[in-house]
Amino acid sequence: MAIVTKIIRGRAYLYQQKSSRVAGKVVTKSTYIGPVGGRVRRRKGVLGRVGECITANLQHEHIFDMEALAREAQKVEQQKEAKIAAGLAELHERYGFPLGPSSPVPIEKPMRDDAFLNTQPATDQQDAPPDVSGEAEAQ
Repeated sequence: MAIVTKIIRGRAYLYQQKSSRVAGKVVTKSTYIGPVGGRVRRRKGVLGRVGECITANLQHEHIFDMEALAREAQKVEQQKEAKIAAGLAELHERYGFPLGPSSPVPIEKPMRDDAFLNTQPATDQQDAPPDVSGEAEAQ
């Protein structure tokens, strides 16, 4: 019986080996003991990895300054808006395109006069067309 160190993918692991002869051949049976150094590395899911990330960041005291991040995001947004405004001004200078704001503003329009739609057609004899049979003229 012997304890052997095997290197697998760059990591060292300990194995217990038992060797014996069977039908004239040496047969070795290996039993896993653990990693060198005694620390057992356990596989974790997504939540375990997130917990490790948080723990690592708290140990190094990497705390996000939310106000600085908001100021930086606002600065980037202002730069984008300035770039778009410069592009629109260039289009207007080159080609004479009158371009308005990217989000249109409603324009106050006067109400439409629908009175002519609500009036009844005239039934006066004066406006009526003459009768086709000619009886109206004979009277």
